[in-house]
Amino acid sequence: MRSLGPVASAASLALDAEPLRARQLKVSSPDTFKGRKGFDSDFLGTFAVPFPLPGAQLKTDVTKVPGQRNGRLDYQHFSIVMSASRRMAMFVAVNIEGSRPVDVDRDNDPWYLDGRIPVDAQLGEDLYRGNRLDRGHLVRRADPNWGSKKGRRTRQRGYVPFHQLRAANGYREPADMART
Repeated sequence: MRSLGPVASAASLALDAEPLRARQLKVSSPDTFKGRKGFDSDFLGTFAVPFPLPGAQLKTDVTKVPGQRNGRLDYQHFSIVMSASRRMAMFVAVNIEGSRPVDVDRDNDPWYLDGRIPVDAQLGEDLYRGNRLDRGHLVRRADPNWGSKKGRRTRQRGYVPFHQLRAANGYREPADMART
C-alpha cells in the first residue's frame, strides 16, 4: 500500500478565522432548482425510506433555507441538509436507479455555489488553496444521472452534481499540489 506522505499538522490545514470568501465560483440562480423534487422517500415502491432528520442536538445547526422548514435543498434525485457551523453538508440522501443510467458529457467540471442560501454559508475555493485538501463528491457524480435520455432533464443532471454543497473534503497527493 502506498503512503500518503507525512501526517499533516493542524497548522498546515488551518483556515483563517475570517469567513472563507467564495472566490472564482459562480452562484447558481434559485430558479435553476424549480421543479426539482430531490430525494424521494417512496422511490423503492413498497418500502419507504424516510428523509433523514437531524436529532435534537444537530437540529439547531441546520442552515436555514427560505421556504423549507427542515433546511432541505433539493437537486435532481438527491437532497442535502447543510451544517451552519461547518458551512458544508451535514448529510445527503440520494435515489439511485442503476438500470437507467444517463451518461453526461464532462467539460472542466465547473463548481457553483447554491443561490438558495447565502454565499457566506458555503465554503468556497479558498478552502482548497495552498494545502492538501481536495474536493470530492458526497453524491457520486453518476448516481443521480438516470432516467429519460431526452430533453431538459438530461442537461439538468450534468449541471447539478457540481455544486460546492455536495463536495467531500479529501486529501491530495503532493504531486497534485501544482494545481492550487
